[in-house]
Amino acid sequence: MLWDQLLPCVMKLLIFIFSLIGPVGFAQTSISGKVIDEKNQPVSFANVYLDDIYDGAITDESGTFNFSTKAKGNAKLVISYVGYNDFQKAILLDGKPIEISVNLQPNSNELQAVEITAGSFEASSDKKSVVLKPLDVVQTPGAQADIYGALQSLPGTQQVGNESGLFVRGGTAAETKTIIDGMLVNKPFFSDVPDIPQRGRFSPFLFSGIAFSTGGYSAEYGQALSSVLILDSEDLPETNSTNLGIMPLLGGSISHNRNLGTLAISGDFRYNNLQPFFAINKQRVDWKKPPESFGSSLVMQQKGKNGSMGKLFVNYDNSRLRLAYDKFTGKEEFYNHNQNFYANASMKFPVGKEWVLYSGLSFNFNEDKMGVNQDYFPSTERMAMGKLTAERELFNGVDLIFGGEIQHQNDLYYFNEFRSTIEGNYMAGFAESNIRLGKKLALRAGARAEKSSVIDEANIAPRLSMAYKTGKKTQVSLAYGKFYQSPEPEFLRRQTNLNFENATHYIANFQWMDEDTYTFRTELYYKGYDHLVLGDPFGEFNLETMDFGYNNGGSGYARGIDVFWRDKKSIPNADYWVTYSFIDSERLFREFPVSATPNFIASHTVNVVYRYSIPRIRTTIGTRYAFATGRPYDNPNTEEFMGEKTPNYNNLSMDFTYLTTIAGHFAVCVFSVNNVLNTDNIFDYEYSPDGTMKLATRPAGLRSIFLGLFISMEHKKG
Repeated sequence: MLWDQLLPCVMKLLIFIFSLIGPVGFAQTSISGKVIDEKNQPVSFANVYLDDIYDGAITDESGTFNFSTKAKGNAKLVISYVGYNDFQKAILLDGKPIEISVNLQPNSNELQAVEITAGSFEASSDKKSVVLKPLDVVQTPGAQADIYGALQSLPGTQQVGNESGLFVRGGTAAETKTIIDGMLVNKPFFSDVPDIPQRGRFSPFLFSGIAFSTGGYSAEYGQALSSVLILDSEDLPETNSTNLGIMPLLGGSISHNRNLGTLAISGDFRYNNLQPFFAINKQRVDWKKPPESFGSSLVMQQKGKNGSMGKLFVNYDNSRLRLAYDKFTGKEEFYNHNQNFYANASMKFPVGKEWVLYSGLSFNFNEDKMGVNQDYFPSTERMAMGKLTAERELFNGVDLIFGGEIQHQNDLYYFNEFRSTIEGNYMAGFAESNIRLGKKLALRAGARAEKSSVIDEANIAPRLSMAYKTGKKTQVSLAYGKFYQSPEPEFLRRQTNLNFENATHYIANFQWMDEDTYTFRTELYYKGYDHLVLGDPFGEFNLETMDFGYNNGGSGYARGIDVFWRDKKSIPNADYWVTYSFIDSERLFREFPVSATPNFIASHTVNVVYRYSIPRIRTTIGTRYAFATGRPYDNPNTEEFMGEKTPNYNNLSMDFTYLTTIAGHFAVCVFSVNNVLNTDNIFDYEYSPDGTMKLATRPAGLRSIFLGLFISMEHKKG
């Protein structure tokens, strides 16, 4: 049974996280407060401690702190944060609660005046360069509350409607990785279905911060040739609440959050069945069993002594579907029963007055029981990961972070009676320093070393970024980096005598930002690919070479420009953003006979998102128009490989959000329409073996409608 395999892992994670936090005792003096900066904004992750006494805390994302001490008598409270003058105050520890508000002042160097932005979109409460917040994800028309769907409204991403995943700057979906609380998520999307993209597994409201890197990312992360999506989960919820989600045509969910002081526990259960939706919204696909799924998650957070924070996230999904789709020889029937389990335990805690340590463990389990007609090709994928990092400020304006991780992979694949496996370890270590030189210049330099036992290869990947403040509201940034990634499982399960694929990033960025009202940024980039895998993933075994004939002789490039403009001020009660991307890319990889532009790349992409609020009726109206030029495809009846293009892509989406109360509880009503104009978009063409017939790859449905009611019922603590 699946649970018999997973229960020991869950118990070990629970023991691990709470043994790190330790028992939380009752102290004689409680010290709490809030830390803000010169602009009255909360200061997160500031060190708060009693001088010469090893008691203290780190401020959370709202700038607040709370800790207890058994010490007595006179003491000195110290609050420090990089770029600001230390705050010191004499206090008396006599058992009476102490509450204090502190306004930190920047030091003479104004060290936080410049931030490195090349290749990075930040969206978190403690970052000044905020682009998207969790509520933005939900209110982005056409995204249907999916993080990855909302990110497709940002520059650098492609409008790919027939494959799951996030395609960034000429990279495949496999070249973008998802990280939660520092740990890799092996299967962030629901299982693949032929020509039908799947949603991400996680709600945006689970996360306080979303950092989307379109390239040149930190040395802390690896195994992603193009991009990383870094998600930071919420800290302790401030209130107890029960939340209901009612989607009349799709299903529903219920969750409950419980705050017990230093410990918070949240759980949810969700059920979805698309049969009623498909009965109204007719599909091109012949669904024998429309997608049906249920899932549950458990989230625990605990604050310990000295400001430590431990988090545990456990998620389980179970889904089934069966469909028939047209092929040249008639209909083919695809089916799948998927089970997915993900657990992540992490701990962040100070050591002494200078060090901050992070440790994490995660476990990924995914089982697909799938097949087409008489062919059966199930798979079971397991990955365990451990990570440890240490961070400290070396001296004023210079900090250092270093650490390492290990992953163990154990995957099993079948195709009818044939069996293949991928098993081995991946190890990596990194070191990186952030250096701020005066008021205007910031540097980040680091390197990452990696080794994979599966392919018996090792590498060293340097990373370098800088930013220079050219004016009060403007700055330029540059980034360079080398990035490596193991070949995809579809190759490794047949042949392991391969090397790391690699890409080199060069990025130049200009940004103008006026507080939280206007944002303009433009970015030039070049990516050079090398050692890409060449060979047919469906090729036959070669008895002479004893392999499938794959090699690392592939190469390629991607170059282009991205533009982003957001305006929250010019139009009263309105917020809009406009993005434009141009890309020129070619690859020699996989089964390509010559270098050519892959079929997931459109040269020009435009997104216009507009949201207008009507306060009197508590309603927000949102629209999004997405345009992309045609994507290349190969017509075997012509001489040029990938020489023809699909029609241009057009999609207009709208949504309406109404805020109200039901029985005294806060409620949100959402009504959205995707593809309002019923545009018949085509993503690709498939030809018969003799080239005489072709089939267009289209969305499973044209216009789609979503209706949901979400109710939040807050309760008193206790």
